[in-house]
Amino acid sequence: MIIEVIHHCISSPSYKIMWNRDKTNSFNPSRGIRQGYLLSPYLSVICMDKLSHIIADQVEAGYWKPMRAGRHGPQISHLLFADDLLLFAEASIEQAHCVMHFLDLFCQASGQKINSQKLQIFFSKCR
Repeated sequence: MIIEVIHHCISSPSYKIMWNRDKTNSFNPSRGIRQGYLLSPYLSVICMDKLSHIIADQVEAGYWKPMRAGRHGPQISHLLFADDLLLFAEASIEQAHCVMHFLDLFCQASGQKINSQKLQIFFSKCR
């Protein structure tokens, strides 16, 4: 999976430094990528792009049941805004398990975590 390759590349690099025109011995950093790291925004975009494709595949396979925007409107499964993610699914226990299972797999593969303090769930009264 692409996410696993990205995670491996950014979590297990080694570096050499030029010191007086000579390269030092290679060393491994002791900390992972932190907020403010120059590549963080790009890595986030790559991860979210992959996440978007995986959700689309889940919808196409029939596992994820998106909501409809109106009776005859398009189906919506997810929207991405900067560092926010909105997920849309049928309001059922089965779909809640599907979404949570999918998010658990994504978090394990990408090393990202869901901020439960920012998590909100809304249910529609209409079908």
